[in-house]
Amino acid sequence: MPEIKALMGNIYMYPEILRLTEKEDIMTYASLVTKGTFYGYMEEKFNEEGIQFENRVDIKRKLFAVFFDKNTAVNYNKAVKLFSRVFPNVYRFFCIIKQPDYKRLAILLQRIEARIMLDHVATNLHNTYSDLKFITKHDSLLIAGINEDEARFFAEFIRDEIYNVIGYRPVLGIK
Repeated sequence: MPEIKALMGNIYMYPEILRLTEKEDIMTYASLVTKGTFYGYMEEKFNEEGIQFENRVDIKRKLFAVFFDKNTAVNYNKAVKLFSRVFPNVYRFFCIIKQPDYKRLAILLQRIEARIMLDHVATNLHNTYSDLKFITKHDSLLIAGINEDEARFFAEFIRDEIYNVIGYRPVLGIK
């Protein structure tokens, strides 16, 4: 991933230097995200703090500021303030990444997602099942002509591939 390394500079050193992987909030955040329960957890926190929201989509939209807005959003955005209190080390790491340019985290996340889906999942799926017809769409695969059982099988294949890359087995939806 040379372009990611160039984008990040010495950012790979930060988790070790800051001992982020040992922090409780980092482990909680990683667990919530990989289990697919992050937004439900934050919904509870929004309720506790009296932060108004219409639905889960609104919660996601409010929290996108953590990832995609300038670091100064913590000064005026209640959702960002809450996130920074609940996950202080995660928030601090995101701020470090976004320091030179707030768009940097979004670009990094998009590139990581693309690498995982294109270079690992799609490539290995094609190499293993060369007759399978599929296309990628962002963080999804659209597979032609399969039934529900086959969809569950391929979802497990995808989970395994993602696990091989990042060390976490995510929750995947099947549509």
